[in-house]
Amino acid sequence: MAIRAIALATIDAVRAPKLAFVVVLVAFALPSVAAANTDAGVTTVLVTRATDGGLPNAASENPVVSLDAKFASVLAFQSTASNLVSVPTGGVQNVFYVPRAKPYDSHAPPWVPSSPVLVSRAQAGQVPNGPSSLPAVGADNNHAPSCIAFISSASNLVAGDTNGLPDAFVYFLKSRAIKRVSLNGHGKQANGSAYDVTVNGTCTQVAFTDDATNLVAHVSQPIKQVYMRYVSKPKVKKHKKPPPLTSLLSRAHGHTGNADSWSPTYAPLTGDLAFVSRATNFTSGTGGHSQVYGFGKRLGAFKLLSKTPSGKPGDGDSDQPALGQSAKGYAFRTRAPNLAIDAANVSQVVHVRIGAYSLRTAGPASNGDSAHPSLPVSGHYVVFQGAGTTFGGASRGVVGVYLFTDTRNIVITQSKSSDGTPLGMSAINPVSSEAANYIFFETPDPFADHNFVNQRYPVWNRDPQGTRQRAATDPSFHQIYLRYFGAG
Repeated sequence: MAIRAIALATIDAVRAPKLAFVVVLVAFALPSVAAANTDAGVTTVLVTRATDGGLPNAASENPVVSLDAKFASVLAFQSTASNLVSVPTGGVQNVFYVPRAKPYDSHAPPWVPSSPVLVSRAQAGQVPNGPSSLPAVGADNNHAPSCIAFISSASNLVAGDTNGLPDAFVYFLKSRAIKRVSLNGHGKQANGSAYDVTVNGTCTQVAFTDDATNLVAHVSQPIKQVYMRYVSKPKVKKHKKPPPLTSLLSRAHGHTGNADSWSPTYAPLTGDLAFVSRATNFTSGTGGHSQVYGFGKRLGAFKLLSKTPSGKPGDGDSDQPALGQSAKGYAFRTRAPNLAIDAANVSQVVHVRIGAYSLRTAGPASNGDSAHPSLPVSGHYVVFQGAGTTFGGASRGVVGVYLFTDTRNIVITQSKSSDGTPLGMSAINPVSSEAANYIFFETPDPFADHNFVNQRYPVWNRDPQGTRQRAATDPSFHQIYLRYFGAG
């Protein structure tokens, strides 16, 4: 795996003499796990486009890409734009997905977007009567995406939705059917609100956060808990008792969490799961800080993940967990001083690759907040959002998107325009495809995709400073872009 045409600057890791990190200042290609079959270079492309091919009329946010091997065939997101699709959207925030335009193969050619599709569809031609958000795509290395889970306050997506509260739903790509999944084992709707949802790689299970008291028998307090529900009734062998359709996940050693739990996330291939909790009865010594827990086929029995090598819980908040495809690695954001250098002053992204190394920061410890990790390539890479001067973004007053590779100990800037220059405005909420050839992020920078500007809005080039000033206050400029890293 070779990195072509780069200028490197070496930075010694502060207080970590055994590790030396390299920050890539200029990068034209990233080492890829895909076979080289094209000379297409690194570029940045606007993905969220209106029906006429132009800029949507409102912001698009929270991208999530399917982790189906090297294909990354579906991108889901939320938007209040009304011109992404030709059908009425109700004037509310909706969930959409963009299929990757065919043909494509496993050799990581450029990712070309198709027209967006509305996910949060109301019944019988109605418009959605409430906002929808926070999509999650079900796919893994062995399964193409078949569903998108999301949260919605709309009451007309399915029949019988009368609780007047946000619920978790699953949309099936082939049938376009929608199913509510924040239900108890008898199909009764929740008497509390759903806050987030994730789905496994085969779309057979969802995990969601809800503060209801009627989903399982042993929850009586309106505290946020993490639940698992089978999307369809599971098949079991004859004479075997079927498992409950809905079960509580935020429970350990016979104790239901005594404080809020949230942010479940699956390792899509193995079904391992991690989540965040402030419960003090899962493990001792948490000090009421939010901690990250996990369990599953690879992680094993329910355990604390946000801990020191000696097993002490983080002495500050940890959250935003991420798992690799097969849970060979995990990452999260932390402000715990005993988990990361300088975490007391800024949040750090830390990660573990099981069997290779214990907890460490993604690249050198940052002097600005880092957040939103994702773990492509079986946890060998960490994609994250970072601020501060450590990675160069703060010198321009912006937040950037970066990729850290643990095999080479280098950090590579991803928030660049299509001509390779660093973005002049912040880039946030990055997500990576499984092979790290495609990295999606949000930015209001109008000049991230120069080809799009030249074709659709060449007038912007006459006054770049004025256009950026407008973009800073006009939500329609805040869109989702793809950073294509090339196939070689």
